[in-house]
Amino acid sequence: MFIDDDLLREICNITSVTGYEVALLIDRKGNLIDVSVGDKSSASLQVKDGDGRRLNGFRVIHTHPNGNSELSNMDISFLKNKKLDCVCAISVRDGKPYDGQIAFVSGESVSIVKCHNTDYINKFGLIEKIFERLEIIDANVDY
Repeated sequence: MFIDDDLLREICNITSVTGYEVALLIDRKGNLIDVSVGDKSSASLQVKDGDGRRLNGFRVIHTHPNGNSELSNMDISFLKNKKLDCVCAISVRDGKPYDGQIAFVSGESVSIVKCHNTDYINKFGLIEKIFERLEIIDANVDY
């Protein structure tokens, strides 16, 4: 599961009420590691810098209160610098999740996937597809 549906609705509601971004740090097992409420354009999380060539095993999912899920240059830089598995921005409209963009590093480039309806964000095995693409799935690794 990419993100729990109830959790996704809750962070979008918080964003709608406050007008601020909400960011989540989630590990590969789906555990919520950190939560941050930022301002209208950013939220900060405590994420260690990636070491070497390995990904750090975390994904960041955050809301965009302006109703636009397009990932910013800052989002992409954070993905690369922290060696995240992926970063996701969810647009919020009328207090609800609307659409999203998910980015992950693929070789030397960044791939971006658009999710036109967040009702389907968990339906197509998105996180598994990202792991497969990154070639980090291993039968001996417990996610």
